[in-house]
Amino acid sequence: MVDPWLMASNNLVVVQVPNEDALLDLITTASRKGMIRAAVREPDLGNEATAVALEPGEQAAHLCASLALALRNYPAGAVPMPT
Repeated sequence: MVDPWLMASNNLVVVQVPNEDALLDLITTASRKGMIRAAVREPDLGNEATAVALEPGEQAAHLCASLALALRNYPAGAVPMPT
C-alpha cells in the first residue's frame, strides 16, 4: 500500500467529519468496499475513534469528496487548542 503511494504522489489530504458517529460510518463504508484502512482510537478519550487512514486511490477520493478539509479555517501555523 505505501510503496506505490510514495512513488506516485507522496501527498496526504486531511478531511474532517462532524463527530465520532460520522467517522465510524466512514470506517464502516470503507470496510464494506474492501478498502485498506487503519483506525485510531484514543484510550485517554474512552477509546473514542479519532482518525482513520484510507488507502490512496479513486475509492478514497470518492468516499471523502464531500468532506471538508480539516483546519481550513485556521491561519497557517496556527494549531487549535482543545477546550
